[in-house]
Amino acid sequence: MPSLFLTEVAAAGSIGLINSVGNLGGLLGPWVMGSAEALTASFEGGVYFLAACIALSACTVLRLGLGRAQPPAAPWVPTKSE
Repeated sequence: MPSLFLTEVAAAGSIGLINSVGNLGGLLGPWVMGSAEALTASFEGGVYFLAACIALSACTVLRLGLGRAQPPAAPWVPTKSE
């Protein structure tokens, strides 16, 4: 999605940032699941937390309107003066 609204250089930097945040998620995800399991004695709390994070991310993307298709341009119609 970054390439939809950023220049090539900025899109490359933002993709690197996205990968960094994804790697942090890979580190923190198991920790959150383990902590939730220790607190609740089941994995449901961790799954609900991760589902809430995914829902929040989806709402953020929808709210920003990223990836929304642009309406097609009106076709060129010649006028009598042309």
